[in-house]
Amino acid sequence: MTEEKIVIRINEETGEINIETHGILGPSCVDEVDKILKDNATVYESHKTDEYYRTSTVKPQVGTTLRRGSK
Repeated sequence: MTEEKIVIRINEETGEINIETHGILGPSCVDEVDKILKDNATVYESHKTDEYYRTSTVKPQVGTTLRRGSK
């Protein structure tokens, strides 16, 4: 499984914030950035990478619990 991370860079002189996501596929990367920004910043410009247009090929796993002696 690919590691998911969000890199935030703040320009000390201008206050400009640059946020990059890595390993977060599809539009969920935008959702994750929105969670961080909330109402604290205004987005003036957005660039989408190839990861935005890819979807996850990993299927969710279904868990099964087995117990000894259970009927």
